[in-house]
Amino acid sequence: MSPERRDLHRVALRQGQSEIGVSLTSGRRGRKRLTLRPQLCHPEPVSDLDEVRAEVAALREEVAALRAETADTRVLAAMADRDAANVRASLNGIVRTQNALRETQVEQGRTLAEHGRTLREIAGAVGAVVEGQQRLTESHQRHEEMLAEILRRLPPAGA
Repeated sequence: MSPERRDLHRVALRQGQSEIGVSLTSGRRGRKRLTLRPQLCHPEPVSDLDEVRAEVAALREEVAALRAETADTRVLAAMADRDAANVRASLNGIVRTQNALRETQVEQGRTLAEHGRTLREIAGAVGAVVEGQQRLTESHQRHEEMLAEILRRLPPAGA
């Protein structure tokens, strides 16, 4: 059991008292205490043995009922402990998932930044190629115009 899961439930019947104390500890949140106090019976003095036997039988029944309630309380405390452990496990899973998502997003951010730099380099190279093509096209057009002018100045071929 982890140090965080200290006594999550403790049931005690105090000697000489008709009181059942249930202590629930929920880790960092502190301690919660539930105390059950059955009615204290202060019987009148009895002289008849049958009355004493009946009173002892009633007390035994009350003790048996208190023991059953104690057992029920222990079961409830154990169930609450399991529920709290399940919630903690679920929350730990959610936290691990969120941390993994954060790491993935950081990696993707770095990758996108690298892609952005690469795209800027490619755009610069494409711009240079387009500029060179424009110069070549302009040069080609000037050469065509010059050839056309030369061809106009030449005498016709059969003359």
